[in-house]
Amino acid sequence: MKVVIIANKESLMNFCGKSILERLTDFFVEEKKDVYIYPAKYKKNLSNKNVKFLRSLNDLKEKSFVIKGNVFLENIDFDKKILVGENEEIIAYYGFPSKNFNVKGESKKIRAFEIKNEKDLRKAEKKLNEKFIQSDFVSKYINKIMSEKLSFFICRNYITSNQLSIISFLFSLLAFLFFLPSEYLYIVFAGIFIQISGIVHSTAEKISYLKEEKKNKIINIFSDFVIILGLSSFLWNETEIVYIWVISLFMLAGIAVVELSENASLIGRSSILFILFIGCLLNQILIALIICSILVNVCAIKKVILQK
Repeated sequence: MKVVIIANKESLMNFCGKSILERLTDFFVEEKKDVYIYPAKYKKNLSNKNVKFLRSLNDLKEKSFVIKGNVFLENIDFDKKILVGENEEIIAYYGFPSKNFNVKGESKKIRAFEIKNEKDLRKAEKKLNEKFIQSDFVSKYINKIMSEKLSFFICRNYITSNQLSIISFLFSLLAFLFFLPSEYLYIVFAGIFIQISGIVHSTAEKISYLKEEKKNKIINIFSDFVIILGLSSFLWNETEIVYIWVISLFMLAGIAVVELSENASLIGRSSILFILFIGCLLNQILIALIICSILVNVCAIKKVILQK
């Protein structure tokens, strides 16, 4: 099926790092549709090379799926009907391409609406944000308030999820440095930095989804390595128990498997960091390390089994 997107000035509004037109174009290309953009002047605003541009709507002399270029879609139906949005406006139809959307025929209501102003844009951002569901328990229930506020702010700026992952790593590095003095007050601050790292990580995951960016899992693994190295060094200085290093290596192996796996998990990086944070506050780091090591490896084994 051919899809014709009738672009307009609202199509270029910034919607979480991309224009509305870019998001629509990418969506239809992923749906394996032949995508045409009218008018052709919007070619300079699109990076997707799998689209064609129309200088005139008369250039396409066959029925197509025609849609406005400033639409937010929650769902779509490619039935040969007139599609009506939430505000009762016609947003798409099947027929000969035209800028006139006042067409007659059988209609069907879908969850979609035109983005005409900042209010509509905020509404679209909120709906897109709600579509992202984090499986990690702490990200979903504890870090949610802070990560949502941060993601709404960052979504409108040019900060990427990879940049947030680097910030998360820097907080992990701070935590490592605060473990070195081996004093309780420093350990508390180390725990706080660990939790901040977890919140930033939760935000990075959400921004990765909102801006359709790839996750940089290697940075997360390095962050975890730095934190666990700091914890282990502190415990070694306190107890000189060799098994601490064995537990730490066991935990790192599990974290690497969990991070590199694509399957969702109830216990993820944010949950592990939160447990370590509580362990630092209560000065029960060894117990927290053992609990995390067990949990993360149970999840790792489960993920390996599911991938077979």
